[in-house]
Amino acid sequence: MSTRAARRLPVIDSVSAGGVVWRRDGDGTVEVVIGYQARDRRWALPKGTPDPDETLEATALREVKEETGLEVALGEKVGVIEYWFSQDGRRYHKRVHHWLMTPEGGDFADRDHEFDDVIWAPAGEALAQITFATERTILEQALAALGGRAMSDPQPAVVLAETPRLRIREKRIEDAAAEYAWRKDPEVARFDGTPPLVLAYREFVQQFERDLRFSNPSRHAYAIETVEGEHIGALMYYNADHASGTAEYGISIGPAESRGAGLGTEATIAFLRFAWKSLPLRRIYLHTLEWNERARRSFERAGFQQTKVVLRRNERYLYMEARREWWLLWDSEGRFAEYAGAAPREREPEATTPEG
Repeated sequence: MSTRAARRLPVIDSVSAGGVVWRRDGDGTVEVVIGYQARDRRWALPKGTPDPDETLEATALREVKEETGLEVALGEKVGVIEYWFSQDGRRYHKRVHHWLMTPEGGDFADRDHEFDDVIWAPAGEALAQITFATERTILEQALAALGGRAMSDPQPAVVLAETPRLRIREKRIEDAAAEYAWRKDPEVARFDGTPPLVLAYREFVQQFERDLRFSNPSRHAYAIETVEGEHIGALMYYNADHASGTAEYGISIGPAESRGAGLGTEATIAFLRFAWKSLPLRRIYLHTLEWNERARRSFERAGFQQTKVVLRRNERYLYMEARREWWLLWDSEGRFAEYAGAAPREREPEATTPEG
């Protein structure tokens, strides 16, 4: 059918409603419900059309129950998919509204026959499996919403170190949305000495989730959050050689409004205090761009000393290091007293030593 002919077709407005049903598994990973239709070979989110005089919210709850068999509670609205298609001599303008939902009962066995299979899938896997890009966008928005607010029933945070303003904790899958945005930010990338991220979001989440699930003895990354719970950055050790007791250190503060307030210095001191006590490391080193005076001063305040200049990717970097015996001596003399941290709370004894 030609475009001109399609434009002459009667236009019918159509609406549907559905949801992103989510939960956390035992280790805190977000899982969502997706369904498979064999006739079209596609994975999709549950949704459907309203009955007469039915609200969109009621439609979403009913359709999710019918298509998945689950009793669910309605959460905040995620977004709307909008598209056009032609069928039976008519032109349709379709809008599909989606809400976050949490399970309260039911069973997949009680569903109707809309889907041939319904599963709980880790969020990263669901993003890779869902067939249509518009629904992947809805799921991305849902994960961003979950990562950007406090949960009603969150898993306890595994806190490694705490200061008057910050906590350093183990990462969670909900951190992925913010880290993805920071790593795509050209300004953040410039300070990190790397190009902005070009990876698709779903691929980034898959990689992020793999890193959470599988430990690596040579590297470990942590999240930085304020004591109010706002996720503001990440730090890590990598290239660890446990035989020589050495590792490289990196830190990134994402939001522009969180930079320049000494939070990076505070987080670095808290990490070093933790590392000397809990990790088999005697020397931690880093590379920071020679032109980045603010970063150099921050690392010096945290106890690093410059030893040489190195060339990396056509950029000049300062090589700086901190040694356990020096650092602990300076700490005992009060050099870092301004950034003195509190020990993790008693309800989180596992926080003292990270795995891997």
